[in-house]
Amino acid sequence: MDARYVHLSSDASDDQLRLSPVLAETVARWSADRESSAVVIRHQRPYILLGPKDRRLPRLSEAVAWLNSLGYPVFMRIGGGSAVLLDEECLSFAVSQPCRDFTVWADNFRSMAQGVIDGLQSIGIDAGFGRASGSYCEGPYDLVADGKKIAGIAQAIRGGFALVSGMLLIRQDPVRTTALLQEFYERAGSTLILDPNAVTALARLRGMARLDVEQVEAALKAGFSLHYRLNDQPLTPKELELAQQLMTERQLTEAIEPAVAAAWRAGHEAVEAPPDGAGATKAAAELARVLADEVVGAIEGRITEGIASLEASGTVGDDSLGELVGIAYRDWKGARVDAAAVDVALRAYAAGSLAGATASGARVRWVLETSQPCADCDDNALSEPLEPGEAFPTGQVQPPLHEGCRCVLVAVPG
Repeated sequence: MDARYVHLSSDASDDQLRLSPVLAETVARWSADRESSAVVIRHQRPYILLGPKDRRLPRLSEAVAWLNSLGYPVFMRIGGGSAVLLDEECLSFAVSQPCRDFTVWADNFRSMAQGVIDGLQSIGIDAGFGRASGSYCEGPYDLVADGKKIAGIAQAIRGGFALVSGMLLIRQDPVRTTALLQEFYERAGSTLILDPNAVTALARLRGMARLDVEQVEAALKAGFSLHYRLNDQPLTPKELELAQQLMTERQLTEAIEPAVAAAWRAGHEAVEAPPDGAGATKAAAELARVLADEVVGAIEGRITEGIASLEASGTVGDDSLGELVGIAYRDWKGARVDAAAVDVALRAYAAGSLAGATASGARVRWVLETSQPCADCDDNALSEPLEPGEAFPTGQVQPPLHEGCRCVLVAVPG
């Protein structure tokens, strides 16, 4: 089978390496348009990649700001998974192909990532799919060697393509990385506990101390060559433009709330601030993307977990997979989608209120929604009015504080 091959080397220009976080998605869109497969092997400068579940962390903005202060850009992935660190000590890979069928989810993982397993085998590393309990970005289709995670692999099916992507940990320090991600989750308000002993790097495996990134890169390309006739084809100027656009859409920053949305305008106007059409337009586009990523990510996660359960029980088949997909969609129809939409809209409303209060010189008060009492929200409501952006007693600068929170911010004279 022919496949386009896109390679981003470690000695590429800074402008090219800057686009590395969105390279796989850019090429995957080509796969959908051309009905063709593609393989990507890429290097990168250090950055943090988050997953759809991370969007709902109660203090995500504060945690992202902390990562930014350490020099890490933060991006949101389009597939499943959660927070990971990518840097020069790991190597990223991706395979994309035309696909609109969720029932081939498990087959995609096995067939599209087989080149990675074959490549590792060629340098003496026996790896296979498995779950490394307690590892960061834990999933049923991670690559495991000697009982420890050596690569995270995620999948996205959308827009007419399937994208299976991941990164091999070659010389990255698993203890340091786990500590970094653990602190991120703590700052973001999560109770998740990560186990540094569940992860290792290839160079820490027996007999692999001298292994370097270049050796793994050559092995990886050789492994994929067993399954595809690789045809070198770098990004076109039009694809470079798309990648630049995706960089803007996928990156989170200290200044941009991840759930800024169309309701931002209502919150902004509620405090009688001067109209801000540009802010509202940006908010509306962000709302659509945030909500789509959140819902799609949740459905993909439900399907992945369900497939793992079916495989464990030995009941994988076309009928069971079809039923699983149906259940996943039904589960997110109606009430759950409505609840997610309301959460995002209220978060956006509060972000707009903060922006409006800042523009008008007002202070903000946390107003409790009494039908769903919450002790933490009550503490915030008892606080004196604060300057916009100042933290309430729980550490939040705006609602919602938790899933289902219906509190709002109101402006009071400064």
